[in-house]
This record gives sequence, structure tokens and C-alpha cells, in this order.
Amino acid sequence: PLSKTMNFEIIPTAGWTRPMAMERQQKLRAISKDSTRTEDWQQYMNAGKITDSLRTAIGKEYDPYFIHTNRYDSIYNISLDVYNKLFNVELGLGGWDNINIAHYWNIEKALEKHRHQNKRILITYGAGHKGWFLKELRKRDDIELLEMKPFLDKIQ
Repeated sequence: PLSKTMNFEIIPTAGWTRPMAMERQQKLRAISKDSTRTEDWQQYMNAGKITDSLRTAIGKEYDPYFIHTNRYDSIYNISLDVYNKLFNVELGLGGWDNINIAHYWNIEKALEKHRHQNKRILITYGAGHKGWFLKELRKRDDIELLEMKPFLDKIQ
């Protein structure tokens, strides 16, 4: 409803579908029970524990100021990098790089639609995707990435 009164457009960019989620869940369950993949699964679980413990130790895991830092991305990427290295190819469309490529392809289409129109575009996804997207967005010479802090300060 706000888009009708505040003059903005919502452009869906998610590359994710329920069937993809179900397939990924089944593949991960199979990997977790595969006796030949015990070491891989343990490595993945350990990386998740490290990420969780660091986020908890910092005590700001849900703080939007913290979420919008490189430190947050580096902590989150401990588990995501292991997940990606071990399972991306095997999970197909549900792999970490693979789904980010699908999401980003849709984001790129939206950005191209508004290229050189001097528009402000807000991209919202789960925080884990932020680092991946920023790496790609920084390659573009037609956009200016804004820091979140001034916007967060305004709502404090």
C-alpha cells in the first residue's frame, strides 16, 4: 500500500523458489547422513559454531549498525565460505554462490532498468547475502553505494 502513496516501486529480485529450497534441504539431509561425508559435514557444522559463537560473543548480532559492517560479513563468511566450498556444486541451484548469482542477475536487471535515472534503490535480502552483493555492486561504475549509518541514525 505504501508504494501507491509514496511513489516507489517494488521489484522482486529473489532467485529462490520453494522447490529449490526443498531440493536443497533433501540434499543437505542426505549429505549429513552419508558416512563418506562425515568429515565434510563436521567441518561445516564446526564453521557454523565458530560463526555463531563470534556473533554471540560480540553481543550485537541483531544490531543493524553491526550488521552493516565488514566485520559482520567476515564473521558470517566463516560458515558461508565452508558451506560454499564443500556443497555449492553438489547443491546445484541451492548452492551459496549459485543462489547469489541467481539473485544478483535479477538485481542487475532492476539496476539496468533504472540506469542513469538518478534513482535511489534499496536492496533487501538476508544479511548474509550483503557481502556477496557488495562485492559485485562495487564493480559497477554507474551507481553510488551509500552507507547505512546515516539512515539508521535518523530513526534512532
